[in-house]
Amino acid sequence: MIGITELTQKITDDSRLDKTNLESEIVRTTKLFGEYLRMHFDYKKYYINSESLLNTVVLERQMFYNGQAEPKQYRDEPFDLVIRNGAEMERFLDGDAKICQQRENADIAKAAIEMIKEMLDMLKFRNNHISTILSVRKFEQGE
Repeated sequence: MIGITELTQKITDDSRLDKTNLESEIVRTTKLFGEYLRMHFDYKKYYINSESLLNTVVLERQMFYNGQAEPKQYRDEPFDLVIRNGAEMERFLDGDAKICQQRENADIAKAAIEMIKEMLDMLKFRNNHISTILSVRKFEQGE
């Protein structure tokens, strides 16, 4: 999978039409649709895995904060409190670096899915746009 910056650039590049060779653009549209469909699946799979991992990390960190983690974990990462209050637990979980990093991964994957879906929607109508361009050209030439 490519990063979000590369994905943005790829979508920008692939959105352009070569108006000098519209016939090849029709064929290119089919190829691009398949490529973006595969990327959509890959990112969707990554997002689902990220959400599952986020749930696992939240549970681990919750156990850490309420004193139920393995003793080795407290040796590696000392924590002298035991959190029992739900509101206080939420505050600690919301600010936890491990959870925030995993949540960020899931959010980036979700944003990529939305971008790819928009590109797929655009590709669905691309041949209609090309047809319109060709019709306008015929009209301008008096045909």
